[in-house]
Amino acid sequence: MPRAALPLLLSLLACGAQPCGADEPNTPPPQEPAEPPPAPEPPPPPPTPSVMTIALRVDEPSHPVPEGAPHALVHVPEGFRSDQPWDLVVFLHGWNGCVNVLMGAGPTRCVGNMGAEHEGWELGRVFDQAERNALFLMPQLAFDRRDGTSGRFREDGFARRFLEAVADRVEPWPERPPRRTILTAHSAGFETALAWLQHGEVPIDEVVLFDALYSGTAIFAEWWKETEDRRLVSIHIGSGSTAWQSRRLRRIAAWANRSLGESLSSDASMVVMETDVPHRDVPRAHLVDALRGTEAAAASATENQ
Repeated sequence: MPRAALPLLLSLLACGAQPCGADEPNTPPPQEPAEPPPAPEPPPPPPTPSVMTIALRVDEPSHPVPEGAPHALVHVPEGFRSDQPWDLVVFLHGWNGCVNVLMGAGPTRCVGNMGAEHEGWELGRVFDQAERNALFLMPQLAFDRRDGTSGRFREDGFARRFLEAVADRVEPWPERPPRRTILTAHSAGFETALAWLQHGEVPIDEVVLFDALYSGTAIFAEWWKETEDRRLVSIHIGSGSTAWQSRRLRRIAAWANRSLGESLSSDASMVVMETDVPHRDVPRAHLVDALRGTEAAAASATENQ
């Protein structure tokens, strides 16, 4: 045998039946099972597909209300997003108030299909025009009476408990607290507004008085002066007690060396404005601009912080 063939023969004998150069079978080491991927976050709730007004009855209303009439209405505008920052707007009515008529449009009854029809004030439709991600709450105060008393809202913490009861009954009510809470009042509703500020235990960021500053000027002003990010608006018809008290507010703003605006488009922390519309029509005429003004003022306050 040639000497050169000897290494090749030895190599074949060492490999045996398996071809030389073939890889050994590879058995991977056992692996621990991989952790399951995290569950995807639930999608955000869809926006409210259409406008709706929810009528509520609660266990503890602020005032006696006939059977069949709501203790409160909550108006939800189209496109409301409960997963986004939101605002709460509360409207406190005056004498002879009936929330069905105040919120509704066209001929409306205060109690279901009973009683006389009244032309609706359309405040729900007006509220929608502000295009704000907000809920519009209208508690029923003294029912269809010449009475502006605040009822149980004068009790410490009642306004807070009332809001909690309403929230439990309104499906799109967000879990997060509102970005801002705006308290609005028309006419004798100022008495309940004072009760909310003094006893409600609800953080109020803005107060808008629709020809409603008949009294309590010092209390409203003290609330306004406590922090610089609060806003106080008084719209008056140019005569009577509301005009006189509004002039007092102007002087208080000057003494406090705080900004004072004369139109609802102002971003001043206090606005005193005269209107030429009749007393009854002040909320319907100025609700939209008041809410747009509060939005601009809030944005300005945030930028200046």
